[in-house]
Amino acid sequence: MLREEIARLKKEISEIKLETSVAAEQFRQQYLSKKGLIPSLFDKFREVAAEQRKEIGKSLNELKQEAEALFKDAGNLVTEKKEGGKETDYTAPGWTFQMCSRHPLSLVSNQIHDIFSRIPIKN
Repeated sequence: MLREEIARLKKEISEIKLETSVAAEQFRQQYLSKKGLIPSLFDKFREVAAEQRKEIGKSLNELKQEAEALFKDAGNLVTEKKEGGKETDYTAPGWTFQMCSRHPLSLVSNQIHDIFSRIPIKN
């Protein structure tokens, strides 16, 4: 019973093409999330007889690795499309942080310091 489910899911996953970030997220939720199909198979794996555990465990781990690889490849594809300008990745942060830039208040403070340092002091 568990073997048939694993084989069915392997076939399903091999036929899936993830081309957008939305499709990749739906795939992750359906197959890889905490309440997804693959973790539910791991829960059922606990009930397998000891003599079948090695074989079924191996095929279950292969299934999980194939699903994770497909999801990872989809993430790379979305990044490549973003660089090509065809698709926007809505999961990326909305702003970038530039290292070693001065805070606006520091800039103004430095300018004020420069102005006052040029004023001669008379005793």
